[in-house]
Amino acid sequence: MKLKTQLVALACSLAVMGSTHAEEEKEIALKDAPKKVQKAIKTLIRLLPDGAKLEELHKETEDEGTIYEAEIEVPGGTEYEVEITAQGKIVEIEMEDEEDDKDDDDDDDDKGDD
Repeated sequence: MKLKTQLVALACSLAVMGSTHAEEEKEIALKDAPKKVQKAIKTLIRLLPDGAKLEELHKETEDEGTIYEAEIEVPGGTEYEVEITAQGKIVEIEMEDEEDDKDDDDDDDDKGDD
C-alpha cells in the first residue's frame, strides 16, 4: 500500500513538472506588453510604409524565456511577423506577401499537366 501511495505521488509530481515546462501563448494588447516591447513595435511601424498597423500581439512563454510575437500588416497585403524579447530586442522578422502566396497557388495548378 505504501508503494502504491509513493507511485501516485510520483506520477502527480511528474504531471505538475510537465505542465510547468509547457509552452504558453496568449494574445495580449499592446498596452499590456513591457514598455521596451511597445517601443520596438512602434519604432518598426514608423519605419514601414504608411498605413502599417499592428494586427495581433502574442506573448509566448517557453522554457527559454518570454517572446512577444507581433503581426504587422502593411497596405497591399504584406505582413510581418516579428519576434521580440521582453527586453525589446528584435530577434526575428519574417515577411509574407499575399500576392506571392497567390502566385504560388496558381503555379500548383499547372503541375502534372505535361
